[in-house]
Amino acid sequence: MPTYVGTLGADNINNAVSDVIYGLDGNDTIFSSFGGTVHIYGGQGEDTIDYSDVAAGSAKIYGDDGADIIDGGANNDEIYGGEDGDQITGWMGDDYIDGGRGNDQLYGNDGFDTIYGGDGADIIHGGAGEDIIDGGYGNDWLDGGSGADIMIGGVGSDTFYVDHAGDYVEDSGMAGSGNDLVIASVSFSLIDPDHASGRIEMLTLEGTADINGTGNEIDNIIKGNSGANILNGRGGADKMTGGAGDDRYYVDNAGDSVIEAAGEGNDVVYTYTSYQLAAGQHIETFSTTALSGTGAINMTGNEVAQRINGNNGDNRIYGGAGNDLLVGYAGNDNLEGQAGNDRLFGVSGADKFIFRYATMATAGADTIVDFDADDLIFVDHPTYAGALGASSFRTGTEALDADDRFMWDAPSKSLYFDADGNGAASKVLIAVLENGYALSADDIMMF
Repeated sequence: MPTYVGTLGADNINNAVSDVIYGLDGNDTIFSSFGGTVHIYGGQGEDTIDYSDVAAGSAKIYGDDGADIIDGGANNDEIYGGEDGDQITGWMGDDYIDGGRGNDQLYGNDGFDTIYGGDGADIIHGGAGEDIIDGGYGNDWLDGGSGADIMIGGVGSDTFYVDHAGDYVEDSGMAGSGNDLVIASVSFSLIDPDHASGRIEMLTLEGTADINGTGNEIDNIIKGNSGANILNGRGGADKMTGGAGDDRYYVDNAGDSVIEAAGEGNDVVYTYTSYQLAAGQHIETFSTTALSGTGAINMTGNEVAQRINGNNGDNRIYGGAGNDLLVGYAGNDNLEGQAGNDRLFGVSGADKFIFRYATMATAGADTIVDFDADDLIFVDHPTYAGALGASSFRTGTEALDADDRFMWDAPSKSLYFDADGNGAASKVLIAVLENGYALSADDIMMF
């Protein structure tokens, strides 16, 4: 078959008989309908090369210099963009596409395609089929399309779009070579070796489905969607935002942060470690990951009303502001409601229910659900520590002398505090013992 050679100008080539076509210089338009294997060289200039109207045969197309537009055919083509920002579409068949230099737009369409972006900030769509996509250097956008695809980012800040449970993403760049993002419409884990590798920093879930997002060993930013998500940062100090829906968070680092706005569902934070909820985050339940665990853990709520669950270890649980429910479970727990009208439930063990002398008048009255002889009420005092003297405790509702600071009213199951002992200052209700335990001075300690 003959070879067709264009001119140094802008050629319009429509050729069905040549198996080799050279566009040479100029902004050429090359249309080939040759049914065998054809080699097309665009040469210099911004060329348009079209091989899409061929049912049989395959092409090797070289855009060469210039920002070219190239369309492959129905079979297995090889397409090389060359220099500058090219737009390349493989169409049918299992195509190999190499964008070369420049900011390219590369589309595999049908077939099991292999697409390499090369240098530049490339946009790559695999289309249908199980594709292999390598963005190369630059800040690339990689979308495998339908099918279980392999996407490799390389050096640069890359974005991977994951929409199939079998997708695999890899950041092959070194640490510090970019900040990479996975946008997923299915559950995805950055630490699962079957689906991800490398230092991918960010994971965002999209859509409305109830899907889950898991980080890796570095500091991640993980965002949920409008569904009910499970977000787990894993290693590192992670930032997790659930959004709308009833979300569950898992934290394992005191540096983890959970972001949850008001009115965005009933949300739960599960912690493997001592942890404090940040102010302003609307978390309704705060819990250890295993209620039957025995490792001691410290937990602190915030100003939102929460249920806080410890475990079977010796826990220290602080409610923060808000009307909270604190549950210690087994173990010798310290429960401190802090501000708000809280419910304190030790469950079992020798528990301490803690009140602060300086704030008893303003912190609100707490309800102790299950006080028994093994438990103690602890009150911090600026000048005195030790067992409460019998003269400082009175059964009744009113102080009669300067020594009477704590009054126990059995009929109402209420413990009051009087700051001066003579009634000049109003007494303050500090606790209600819901089970009606007969409180005495022996049950109160100062520290």
